[in-house]
Amino acid sequence: MTTQKMASTGDPPQESECRIILIGPSEADMASTGNTILGRDMFGSRKSSKCIKRDGEIAGRKITLVVTPNRWSSLPPIDTTERDKQEIMLSMLLCDPGPHAILLVIGEEKITKDITQSMEEHTELLGHEVWDHTILLYSYGNQHEECVRSAGEAFEQLAHKCGNRYHVLNNRNSGDSIQVIELLKKIDDMLQENKGNHCEIDRKIYLLQKWREEEDKRAEQRLLTTQNQRKMLRSKIGSTSHISEIRILLTGYQYSGKSSTGNTILAEKAFPLKRITKCVKSQGDVQGRHLTIVDTPGRWRIHQVKFTSEFFKQDIVLSATQCPPGPHILLVLVRLDTSFTENNRRAMEGHLQLFGDNVWRYTMVLFTCGDFLGETTIEQFIESEGEALQWLVQKCNNRYHVFNNKREDDRFQVSELLEKIDEVVASNGGGHFEVDQMILQEVQKKRKVAEEQARKRRLKAQEEQKGGKIASCSDSKKSDKLLMRASLSVPDLNIVLIGFERAGKTTVGNIILGKNIFPKRKTLQSVQQHGLVAGRQVVVVDTPGWDWENVLKITPVLDWQIVQSVQTPCSKVAPVVFLLAVRAALSFKEVNKRTTEEYLQLLGDCVWSHTIVLFTTGGWMEDIDIEQHIESEGDALQWLVEKCGNRYHVLDTTGKKEDVQVPELMRKIEQLVANNKDCPFQLDKKICETVERKYSIVSNQTSQRMLKDSKKYGSMIWPPPNMCDDDQSSGYSSFQSLLPGTSSTPSLRYNPTEMGQAQGIHFSKSRTLGDLCIPARSKADPDTTSLKSIRERAEEKRLKTESLK
Repeated sequence: MTTQKMASTGDPPQESECRIILIGPSEADMASTGNTILGRDMFGSRKSSKCIKRDGEIAGRKITLVVTPNRWSSLPPIDTTERDKQEIMLSMLLCDPGPHAILLVIGEEKITKDITQSMEEHTELLGHEVWDHTILLYSYGNQHEECVRSAGEAFEQLAHKCGNRYHVLNNRNSGDSIQVIELLKKIDDMLQENKGNHCEIDRKIYLLQKWREEEDKRAEQRLLTTQNQRKMLRSKIGSTSHISEIRILLTGYQYSGKSSTGNTILAEKAFPLKRITKCVKSQGDVQGRHLTIVDTPGRWRIHQVKFTSEFFKQDIVLSATQCPPGPHILLVLVRLDTSFTENNRRAMEGHLQLFGDNVWRYTMVLFTCGDFLGETTIEQFIESEGEALQWLVQKCNNRYHVFNNKREDDRFQVSELLEKIDEVVASNGGGHFEVDQMILQEVQKKRKVAEEQARKRRLKAQEEQKGGKIASCSDSKKSDKLLMRASLSVPDLNIVLIGFERAGKTTVGNIILGKNIFPKRKTLQSVQQHGLVAGRQVVVVDTPGWDWENVLKITPVLDWQIVQSVQTPCSKVAPVVFLLAVRAALSFKEVNKRTTEEYLQLLGDCVWSHTIVLFTTGGWMEDIDIEQHIESEGDALQWLVEKCGNRYHVLDTTGKKEDVQVPELMRKIEQLVANNKDCPFQLDKKICETVERKYSIVSNQTSQRMLKDSKKYGSMIWPPPNMCDDDQSSGYSSFQSLLPGTSSTPSLRYNPTEMGQAQGIHFSKSRTLGDLCIPARSKADPDTTSLKSIRERAEEKRLKTESLK
C-alpha cells in the first residue's frame, strides 16, 4: 500500500505516487499530453503497437504515465484487432496494483458520434470500475461545448459516465506547470471520492497476461513451421531459375488494398484507386519476370455469399479467365488494421468456394497495411486474432506474406512475394489454377442468356418511355400551373418510400428533397416531409422497413404503419406513387419476393400499378447495366419488375449523381401519374379495417400487460404510449380518425417484435384479403397457446422457411 503525504488544511491527502493511464482517439495527442504532464519530451510521435510507460516526478511525487496504443480511432471494439484490445487491457498491469486515474484525452481532432461511442467502448475494456476513476482531459483548450455540438447526446452520455469530471490542459503551453498541479489535485479529489481506492485490476486481465504468453509461444512455433516448409520447397526448386511469367489474381473484400497492391508490385499507377465493378487487368516486367495482374471487384467483408448478387458471383468465377490459361496464384487480401471475425471467414470461404474445391491449392494470404504491425510479428498477430484467421491461413497451406503499400519503394517485399509464388508453383508441379469446366460453362451460358434478355428488356423500357412520353415541365401552361400550386404550398404529388430495412429509403427521401431532412436512423414509424422538386410541391413519406427474408414473421404493428403511411400523411387530392427500394448490391431471391408481395398486398391489388422499383446503392452498378443485373438475378427479381409494369430506376445513394438521377426519376414518376390519371390509388377499406383490428387487439393486450406489470413492480417497465386527443382510453387512433378530414397520427414507442405476438390471439400467416379476418374463438377451436401446439407451429414454420430458402 502506498503512503500518503499530508496536504495543507482543507485539501485531500496526497498519494506519494500517482499512476495514470492515457487513452484516446489520437496517439499523437496522448503523447503530447504525457510530455506536458511530465514536463519533458518522454513520449515520441512514432506510432506504437504496444503500451509505453514513462516515470517522472512532480512536486516530490512519483508519476507513472502509460500511453495506450491507438489504431482504432472511430472503430467499435468488434472491428478492433484482438491484439490491440489485449494491449489496452494489459496497460493496467503497467500500473500495478492499479491506476489512480484514467485520462480520456480529447485533442484537436473533431469528435463525432462514432468516435465518442468508440472511446466509451474501448475504455470499458479496462474493467467495470473504470468510470469511477476516469476524467475527461481536453488537451487543447476547453472543447466541451464543441464536442457536444459535434457528437450530441453520445458525448453528453460519455461525460456523465465520467461523473462530469474534466480538466483543461493546453499542450501548446507545455511549460505551464500550474495546469498540471491542478490536474493532480483533481485526481486527488477523485481518489478521495473513491475512499482512497485505486482502480482494481480485473482478474481476467491477469489471465489475459498468461494467455498472451501462450500466444507468443505458438507464434514462435508457427514461424519455425513456415521456415521449414519454405526450406523444403526451395530444395525442390533447387538451382532452377525462377519462372519467367507469373499470372496473379487479386481477391478480397472491398477496401482490402487490392488496387494499391497491384500498383506496388508493378511499381506504377496501373490500377485506379477507386471502387471497381468489373475486373481490371494490367501487365508489366518486374525483376526479370513478365507479370499479369488481374484486380477483381470486392464487396463482401461481412456479407455471406447468399447475399451476393448473381451477376457479381458470375464475375468472380469469370475473373480467372482474364489471365489465360489461368492464374498461378490467387492472393487473398486481408487488412491488418481491422479484426478478422467468424463472419469475415464465412464470407471469404463462401466466395472463394465459387471457384471450386481445388482453389485452395493456389491461394496465399496477403496481409496489407503492414505498417500497422509495429513491433508485433505477423505470427503473433495471427495467433492473437483467433480461430477464424488461423483457419484461413491453414486453408492456404500456411502460406502468407505482409505488404506495406505505403512503402512502394521497398522492393524487397516484392522480391520475397515473388519467391513465395515460385514456391507455390513448385508445390503444384509447375501448374496453374483452372476453373472447373462444368462450373465455367454453366456460368458462361447464363451470362450469354442474361445479356440477350437484358438487351430486350432495355429496348422494351425505351419503347414504353417513348410511347408514354408526356409534356415536359418546360411547357408554359403546365409550368405556370405548377408554380402557382407550389406558391400556395398545395401538394402536387405524394411519394411513399417502401421496402426492406436498410434498403436506403431514408437516404432516398433526402436525395429527392435535396436536403438532409429525414433523420438517419432506423425508421420506427412513418415520417412525412415535403419540399419543392422539379417545380412540384411533393410530400415524401418514409416508412418502416420489413425484415429481409422472414416471410413468416407476424407484424401487426408494421402492417398498420404501412397502411397508415398512405392514409394519414398523404395529401388526399394529389396522386400517390410508391417507390419500392431494393438494394442493387444484394441478391433478390424467392424468399425476398414472397416477403415483398405479402407486405404490398396490404395496400391492395392496385398498388402494383402505382409502383416503381427503385434500385438503391446504384454506385455498385456504375459500369453494369441494371437490365443485366435484373436478368442475371433470376425469376424473383424479374417477377417483381414485371409486376411493377417494367418500371425501374437506379439511384446512386451516395448523392454523387443526384443532379442527373433525380430529374430522370421525376420524369418517370410524371409518366406513371399520367398513365394512372383515370384510376387514382385507393386503399381497400376492408383490408384497412382488418389490419386495424389486429393492431388494436395486440396494442390493447400490450397495454394491459404493462398495467399489470406496473401494479406488480410499482412502476412502468415500458414507456407509456403517447395519448391522442380523440382516443384517450387506449392511446391509439381508430381507423375512422384516418379518413379524409382528420389528422390524428399515433406515435408508437414499442418494439414491433414484442407487440407482434399477442398472447392467446391467433393470426393467420397469409396477408391476403380472404385470410386476414380474425376468427371468433369457440370452445371447439384448437388451443394455440399449448406447448404441443407451439412446438407443432414452430416445426411447420421451420420446414416452410427451409423450403423457401
